[in-house]
Amino acid sequence: MLFQTGQENLIVSKNLLKMMEQRNEDTDSSIVYQSASKLKLSPIISLPPNVTLSEAAKAFSQVDAKYALVKSAPEIILGILRKDLLLDVLSDQDTMTASVSVATVMDRDFSIEPNSSTVLELLKRFIVGRNQCCIIVNSIGDPVGIVSFHMLVTILKERFASPSEHLNKMP
Repeated sequence: MLFQTGQENLIVSKNLLKMMEQRNEDTDSSIVYQSASKLKLSPIISLPPNVTLSEAAKAFSQVDAKYALVKSAPEIILGILRKDLLLDVLSDQDTMTASVSVATVMDRDFSIEPNSSTVLELLKRFIVGRNQCCIIVNSIGDPVGIVSFHMLVTILKERFASPSEHLNKMP
């Protein structure tokens, strides 16, 4: 299965999921069964959908965040704006682009998951649900961070000694 992560293409097979589940039989501390609350989550900011891309860039520059929740109301999430995508769009030097609203470039492919979700459950959301990001919420439903597919793959590559048969970079 091929995924675009924004930085690299990765092939993830269903064998990876089986391999991770088998690893848990050897140790109870397997990363895939740890909850999302144990991950270092990317901080988030919130923006209304009518904010321009240049205003969004200013908001990102004030906070060390990789993602912004695009919200029409405090409890209504319309999408996610990725900082790397925003900077790519703004780098085109088109003066009209800076005045475009974030609603036009936000990503709507996301899921909202409790912070009790395991890494394996999150990975399945990406593989089966084809989500770009998972918004992690606390027990009262407030967003506490965002997990991307690329973040999970990086964690898994660091954790497992030989994932190369299951995770391969594409040229």
